Amino acid sequence: MFAHVTDGVVDRKGYPPRLQLVDGEWLDLRPLDPAVLALAGWFPYERDDRPEDTATTTWDPVESFDGSTVTVGWVERDKTDGELLLAARVTSLEERVDAIEEIVLDRPDPDEGETPVWSSPCPPNAVRRWPDENGDRLRNVSGAWLVATPDEYPIGYVNLDVGQVDEWAAGVAYVTGDQVTYLGLTYQCAQAHTSQAGWFPTAVPALWTLVG
Repeated sequence: MFAHVTDGVVDRKGYPPRLQLVDGEWLDLRPLDPAVLALAGWFPYERDDRPEDTATTTWDPVESFDGSTVTVGWVERDKTDGELLLAARVTSLEERVDAIEEIVLDRPDPDEGETPVWSSPCPPNAVRRWPDENGDRLRNVSGAWLVATPDEYPIGYVNLDVGQVDEWAAGVAYVTGDQVTYLGLTYQCAQAHTSQAGWFPTAVPALWTLVG
C-alpha cells in the first residue's frame, strides 16, 4: 500500500500507476523502486490496527509524513451525541433480534399447562385452540404475527391434535390444511388439488409445506 503526497499532505492512497509524468519525463513506477517512487511523490503507507471502541470513546486516524513513509496513528476522543445515539440504536436492534429469535426458536411444549383459545393477533409459534376451548390445538408456523384465523389462512397453522396422518398417495383430492407423510416427514397441503403420479411433496413445494 502506498500514498501520494503533495506538499506534505496525502491526496491519494493505493498503488502507483504504471507510468507518471514528472517534470516532463515519463517514469515507470511499476518496479516499485523506492527512489523512483519518491520522485513521483509515492511513499509506503503504514497503518496500525485500529484500537477497540469503548462505550463512550472512539478513535480517529491521524496521518503523518516523515519524508520517507506515511504512517497512521490513532487519537482517542469522546463519541459525539450522534455516535452515542447510533450505538444505542444498534444495541436496541440486537436486543430486538434476540427477542424475536427467542420467540421463534424456543417453542414451548404444547402439553404444558392450559392452551388458550385462538385470539388475534396470534404470535409466531404460539399454540392456540380453534375454534373454542374444546377445539384442536394449532401452532402458528408462519413465522409472523397472524391476524387471519386458521380458517382464513390454514397454511399458517399446523394441527397438533390431528389424528392418524396417511401416507401421500396419487389420485387423492387434498384440501388446504390436509396433512400427509412422505419419506418419514409430515407435509401440509398448501393448495387444494388432486394428486397425480410424480407430484410428491418433495417435488411440488408449491402444493406442500414441510411441517415436521
